[in-house]
Amino acid sequence: MIEKQQSLPCIVCDKPLEAFPEYILQPNDAVMCRTTGNYGSTVFDPIFTGDTLHFNICDECLVAKSDSIRMTTGGYQPVRVTGIKMPSIWGSRKANITEPEKWTLGEQSELNPHNMHISEVMAHANDKDYSWNAGEDLGKWVNAAIAETLEHVFKTE
Repeated sequence: MIEKQQSLPCIVCDKPLEAFPEYILQPNDAVMCRTTGNYGSTVFDPIFTGDTLHFNICDECLVAKSDSIRMTTGGYQPVRVTGIKMPSIWGSRKANITEPEKWTLGEQSELNPHNMHISEVMAHANDKDYSWNAGEDLGKWVNAAIAETLEHVFKTE
């Protein structure tokens, strides 16, 4: 069993890593990786079971092995809901994934959200290309955001 303040060690150098208090598998100064396996592995490829392997790679090893790392960008794009008192990220939508390219140390995609007006949200509630943070409560979120916005508008006039 892993100690509460200890995360999984780095899979490359075995360095012990300190865990965030809220989530034991999430290390400081490292990335947490997880995989559900894939075709080609003769060691781990559970099909449709939901089993997941978790492992960490410390920042020092990421830097040392950066020539061996490839990165794709895209996959998901944050959805920012607008037209309300406090526009914010409510979920994500599928986006095109780029071809794998050599990773340059420090490189990552910029947050480039898709803006969606509150009046459009429910039209995408069951759209498989969208994932909403509210899940089944999306309608409640929409109604609450509209009510809060209207209340704010009428209080300031």
